[in-house]
Amino acid sequence: MDDKLILHSDLNNFYASVECLLCPQYRDVPLAVAGNPERRHGVVLAKNAIAKKAGVKTGDVIWEAEQKCDGLIVVPPHYDLYTKFSEEVFNIYRKYSDFVEPFGPDECWVDCSVLARNFDEGASIATTIKDDVLAQTGLTVSIGVSFSKPLAKLCSDLANPNDYFVAGKNDFKQKLWGLDVGKLLNVGRSTKEKLLKLNVKTLRDVANTDDALLRQFLGVNGIKLKKAVLGEGIRELPAYL
Repeated sequence: MDDKLILHSDLNNFYASVECLLCPQYRDVPLAVAGNPERRHGVVLAKNAIAKKAGVKTGDVIWEAEQKCDGLIVVPPHYDLYTKFSEEVFNIYRKYSDFVEPFGPDECWVDCSVLARNFDEGASIATTIKDDVLAQTGLTVSIGVSFSKPLAKLCSDLANPNDYFVAGKNDFKQKLWGLDVGKLLNVGRSTKEKLLKLNVKTLRDVANTDDALLRQFLGVNGIKLKKAVLGEGIRELPAYL
């Protein structure tokens, strides 16, 4: 295909999912992984779906999380186990492409342009990958399928656990441009506040904002954000060696 076919794969509730996978007694109870659980000012690093539904958020202090969720189980992180699972999952990705770019231990981009001629085939690859991850590791992933790295990441954010979400050249504006600008990669609190001062609230607003105005308030990063929203300025993924 002429366009890139980029997948962004994100392990669901990674640390907490590993804990629940290895300790079946945690699977049906609210669980959080946190640093220094003996000290209630430790911070939540991850939570399972049950705790998330109760309102527990990554970054919550333990005592705050416990106030939100009765019966919350808090366990310390086991980074050696997470690294093992991460490597196993990434090896699955590398079966499908030589171009894999990690974005932390639980996320990565996979360039499948050579394998897929269209986005329907991209969706089929996403299905196979998520099924392989589940079968080989017991973990689930959300996969975004699009034609650039930022758009693929937005798609994975929209995908349900153990599922995929596709936004191609013909429909990415309808599917993605209504999202809050804070969902866009590299838009932190400070950048979002600057954009809100311009009344830029959604991705569509970014696309419709004059380049000169974006450059005035955000410098060259403003132009990069607009290119990301438009699916332009695609950087090649590095080959895995």
